[in-house]
Amino acid sequence: NAVCSVKADAKFDIDQAMKYSNDFRKVLKSQYEEYNTILNKVNSEFAKHGENPKDVESGEKIKSYMNTKISTLKDKSTSNISDVLIKGNLIGVVTGRKLLNENKNISFEVKSLLKDFIIKQENDIEKLKERL
Repeated sequence: NAVCSVKADAKFDIDQAMKYSNDFRKVLKSQYEEYNTILNKVNSEFAKHGENPKDVESGEKIKSYMNTKISTLKDKSTSNISDVLIKGNLIGVVTGRKLLNENKNISFEVKSLLKDFIIKQENDIEKLKERL
């Protein structure tokens, strides 16, 4: 569920950022679509085990929304939006690594999803760095 939560937060942050910048909307849209793909895989994995992923708590959604809104209130530049998203991606990398390190007995499929998620986060950081 932690992976599901991080991915949903990331999608939400990108969705908010797309409202502020026409400058690199294509990059953000591509990242958003990649998150949807990963989130669908996570949901599929839950379904295999007869479970439902927990939805991101509304408090977390509000917190994420407010952080993005406050961070871009005065500065809606591509550089600032990239900075905000890089920080969010770093949280995703750290969370993903912790999940891998703390859960040695997870299935191959879940481990693969986590690794793909981490790689995606790191690739997104590299793409966003170009816009700082």
